[in-house]
Amino acid sequence: MKTAKILTSIEEILKYLDTVEISYNTTYKRKGLQPKKYSDTYYQTFHDGDYKKTFITASENRDYDIMLEDGSLFQFTSRNENDIHYSFLHRVEKNMSFDEFYDTYATDENIDTIEREYEYYLLGDKDLLYACPIRYDVAKTEYTEMYHAYAHLHIGIETDIRIPVDKILSPIHFVDFVIKHMYKTKWDDAYTHNDKFKKLVNCLKSQAENIEDNYFTPAEKNLLYID
Repeated sequence: MKTAKILTSIEEILKYLDTVEISYNTTYKRKGLQPKKYSDTYYQTFHDGDYKKTFITASENRDYDIMLEDGSLFQFTSRNENDIHYSFLHRVEKNMSFDEFYDTYATDENIDTIEREYEYYLLGDKDLLYACPIRYDVAKTEYTEMYHAYAHLHIGIETDIRIPVDKILSPIHFVDFVIKHMYKTKWDDAYTHNDKFKKLVNCLKSQAENIEDNYFTPAEKNLLYID
């Protein structure tokens, strides 16, 4: 998938998130795809294998493209058409969204300071969450028939889960997959009540590029995979 198509898809994600009513913040890093847009400190913690530290580093250093209202992060990188990586860094603490915080704590007395109180809340210690990060990779250099799929999904922390995918996904494909499974109530509500959203997600899969047979062989198609 060419760079321009990936970058266009990232911008489409913002409209998608508006539709499912998930608030977000973005960084300028979404305008580029080279991995060097994220800090060396982030990559060091990533390779150390400490997910909590990796997440906190990415969050504090703004090493992400999109941050959702609960603090979870999306990252999108690509060196070339055969080296593509999309990541969902699931939050490590049980953060309330601002709307949830507002509904719980806002009163007539603190209505003018509730936003500042929410900022203090985000900085404080909270209960840890069972985090479930998700990553989609296209990795030609690592491809080995039957053992390392050309395109695949990683799910969870410290697992060997690598689920083959027979399509080249755009960022909006990946985000839709994450939102449907990780923010089910939001996705279900949009699908039920918004005809434009229903039409969008119903045709997303048909827009994905099929992987060439030499990178997804008949033998690999005999195994379970995401079609």
